[in-house]
Amino acid sequence: MKFTKYDEGTPCWTDLMTNDIEKAKDFYSNVFGWEMYTNPSEDFGGYTTGQLDGEVVCGFMSTQGQEQPNAWNVYLATDNIDQTLEQVSANGGNVVMDKMIVGEHGSMAVAQDPQGAFVSFWQAEKMIGSTIANEYNTVCWDELATSDLEGA
Repeated sequence: MKFTKYDEGTPCWTDLMTNDIEKAKDFYSNVFGWEMYTNPSEDFGGYTTGQLDGEVVCGFMSTQGQEQPNAWNVYLATDNIDQTLEQVSANGGNVVMDKMIVGEHGSMAVAQDPQGAFVSFWQAEKMIGSTIANEYNTVCWDELATSDLEGA
């Protein structure tokens, strides 16, 4: 399915933080047939998008030596990232990375819910997130595994 906009709260983007971006790019391009495009601007630190038939599927970025495991990040669409972060705090969550403007593409932030799960938020400007999803060889499912379903 092709997307031009996401409703608030909908998963709109997924990216992989990895300590070996070249291996990840090779793996996912071979498994899913994604073409990889790395942004040449130093401002974006080698951020790479996986694309299928010219449509953007997901992103890849290096952990750049950070002490964190390789992990996929899920971004939920928001129309007002500042208000979303206020709601995170008001409801027992923690803002892990405050709003960061990503050029003309949009704004992102990372939070942790009261049960400890991480979630990211995306407020679109020029980039809505994935322009194709829920199809063969694209992202099609996002799930939260938690020990406190009611609390989450």
